[in-house]
Amino acid sequence: MYNHKPSLPGHSLLIPKRHVETVLDFNDSELAELGPLMKRMASMLMNAYNGTGVDFSIQNGFVAGASIAHLHIHVVPRRAGDIDGDPSLWMAKILEAERTKKPISASEMQSNVKKIRNAINGKK
Repeated sequence: MYNHKPSLPGHSLLIPKRHVETVLDFNDSELAELGPLMKRMASMLMNAYNGTGVDFSIQNGFVAGASIAHLHIHVVPRRAGDIDGDPSLWMAKILEAERTKKPISASEMQSNVKKIRNAINGKK
């Protein structure tokens, strides 16, 4: 799912269908499936947004910054110079965006979804 308040272009969410609040709620089979899904999603987003790296982020519970009681993994394609200042402050940027950014417009959401679909289908 494309994030409705993206920190950077391509900021998407990997959300399990089964309701789990934290990664600790996954069974071993689900955990085994997670790695390949993360890899596939990262590759597709890096292709769609010309990324040269990727950030994965999980806020495992409200005390860790989760905004809802359903696990979701932030997957953000990255490029050199895409954030101002210290790159180690990346997590603060994600959490700040969730609190302060306004959702993107419906047309911007559609444009990003189209870009991702094209990447899934091997188009640029």
